[in-house]
Amino acid sequence: SLSIHCPSPSMSRPPSARPKTSSGGRPSTSRAGRVPIQTEVTPLRNQLGGEENMRNTIGSRSGFVPPPSSKGFSPSVRVDRMENSGMARPPTGIIHPAVLNRPITQQGLRAPTRAGTASGKRQVLDKNYFVGLLRMKANELSTEINRLNNEVEKGEKARLETAAYEKKAEEAALTLKKLHGRLLDYNSMLDKMHSTSEMSVLEMEGSELKTKADQAAKSLEELFKEKKERDDEVNRLEEEIALQKRKNQQTIAAMDPSIKDHYEHLKEESEALKELISERENELSELVNLKNQLETDLLNSPLKQKAANLREELTRLAKEEKELIEEEQNKESLDEKKAKLIQTVQRNNEEIGAMEKQYEQIKEQIENAQEELHEFSANVESDNREHLERYQGLQVKEVEMNEFFASFEDQKRNLAMEMEEFQDGIVQNLRRLSINLTKVNMTMQVNDLDPSILEMSEGASAHELKELHVRLEEELMSLNEMETRINGEMEAFSLKGESMQEELDQMPDYNRMVQTSQEESTNLEMRKEELRMSVPRMEESLSEIEADVDEITNELRGDDSIEMSESLAKKLDYLLETNQQLKDQIDEMESEGKYEEIKNEVLALQKEYNAILLSAPRR
Repeated sequence: SLSIHCPSPSMSRPPSARPKTSSGGRPSTSRAGRVPIQTEVTPLRNQLGGEENMRNTIGSRSGFVPPPSSKGFSPSVRVDRMENSGMARPPTGIIHPAVLNRPITQQGLRAPTRAGTASGKRQVLDKNYFVGLLRMKANELSTEINRLNNEVEKGEKARLETAAYEKKAEEAALTLKKLHGRLLDYNSMLDKMHSTSEMSVLEMEGSELKTKADQAAKSLEELFKEKKERDDEVNRLEEEIALQKRKNQQTIAAMDPSIKDHYEHLKEESEALKELISERENELSELVNLKNQLETDLLNSPLKQKAANLREELTRLAKEEKELIEEEQNKESLDEKKAKLIQTVQRNNEEIGAMEKQYEQIKEQIENAQEELHEFSANVESDNREHLERYQGLQVKEVEMNEFFASFEDQKRNLAMEMEEFQDGIVQNLRRLSINLTKVNMTMQVNDLDPSILEMSEGASAHELKELHVRLEEELMSLNEMETRINGEMEAFSLKGESMQEELDQMPDYNRMVQTSQEESTNLEMRKEELRMSVPRMEESLSEIEADVDEITNELRGDDSIEMSESLAKKLDYLLETNQQLKDQIDEMESEGKYEEIKNEVLALQKEYNAILLSAPRR
């Protein structure tokens, strides 16, 4: 604990020390506390003996007014103390005490601060104060640096843990995917077991799945085999490339010294030209960028646009000035100009006349050519139209003839069969007619005729005879109608037979058509033989072309740029494939991690369920 030794009252006090009180201690105002603002003090008339003693006094917080001996100093003493202290005492109840601004005494101790006398001007800002302030700031900086280092260590640790967690998450995702597949298989098996009661169906499906799995495994083995073959091919090609490079190096080493020097010189020149081209391309790109930037600045700055326009105008005026100066220097006299002008006019007139004559001649030639062209076009159009019509007609006839040839035998056979059937029908109908006409029995043709009426004797009545007469007339009319119908059918059959005979007569000669087909077949066979004879020659030319292609390919293989481009193309394909695989993996992982759809579905179901619960009647 820090003990503070206060000096005795008999010791000498410094001039800057605070004034003494009447009792040797702090004034009563410091003990009573600050009087709040707008506090009204009720005068104690009976204690203080009147209103005059209560004027211009400040009460305590409790409203108690101290006796006159403790109110302070008399006016004369107060003035002397203020003069001795060198400054006026501030109001005690207005200034708030500040703990950090406590004054420092000569003994180096921080004395307690009075609320009425403390101020910021009495603090001593010496070297120790600033050293302490610097130490405090240094400690704060050290604390902040340590805190930041701890945060960095925590972040690094969290990053390492995150990487480990991500790896574990990937492994867990693969395991989850496998388990999900197995779960789907088990669910499908359970569904099939519940849906079907026959074991044969399940065995059949199992055999089908096994067959598919075997096929997939076989295809996978084929893919691995193909990959291995391609790897072997790549290794072989790399060995061939290395061998070719060694051969090239041996060839270069075996060259004549002069040729080798020339080759090295050309190689150096090629490298130098490549570097020069790259430099020029870089300069060109820089100039293009600078040009684009300047154009952009010019478009964005009206002042620069105006300056550019003025520069162009200045260039144009300078050019015109130069032309005027040259014209002034080459200025001739009026007579010379007149003579030159006359010569120029005469020469121009002669040229114009010649050009007009040529124009007339060319115009006549163009008109003649146009007339000939119109005539030729008309003739060609008419010929083309005729040829087109004939060609279309021939095409139609060809189609008809092909169709006729294809169906001629069937049509002929069908027509012959129809004619035989019609002839047999006609003969049968004629026989029936003759038999029916010769052997017709009137008694059997009368409908509902009583046979006893025909056999009746002369004693038949007139009514019966009349009825018999009417029936016989009706039967005769029906026979006449039947005869008319049969005659019409016979005429129709005869007309149809005549038309069929005419169609047969109008048909083309079948033998001639067969002969034409045989000639076409012979021509096609000859064409086939010619093509077969030309196959060896074409194969020979094809082999020559393939040899040329192989030679060019070998030449290209010896070129380093071609090899580099092929290797870069393969590398690009590999990188593209790898990038696509990574994208697919990322998309798959993102699709597995997306839960928005499930969340929305769950929220919708929850909302629907709540609506159902709200709408349900309460019991």
